[in-house]
Amino acid sequence: MSATVDKSDKEERRREILDAAFLEFSKKGYAGASMEAIARRARASKETLYAWFENKERLLNTLIASRIDGMVSRVAAAAEKDSSRANMLPIIAEDTIRFMLAMARSATPWDPASPALEPRA
Repeated sequence: MSATVDKSDKEERRREILDAAFLEFSKKGYAGASMEAIARRARASKETLYAWFENKERLLNTLIASRIDGMVSRVAAAAEKDSSRANMLPIIAEDTIRFMLAMARSATPWDPASPALEPRA
């Protein structure tokens, strides 16, 4: 059972760090946020952030992926209850708009040289 508790604690800590990163990116944008500020906000060490996420870009990508996973989970749960278009479309639209607004608040002016903004192949 100890392994389950350890895994649960690690998942909770990861969520706390991602929440802190979200707040920092929302406040300062990608360019203005630093791993040091995120670590401070999460009450973690920079070493922990770098060990878990490698760099700021990977942390942002992980954050976005976790937010999308949350959206998928909510949509799947709603679909189990009622998968009609009339039920699903408003849920998908609301989650998508909330996600886009949250990301827009954290966006900095477009810089084609920014590695975080480069299209993925």
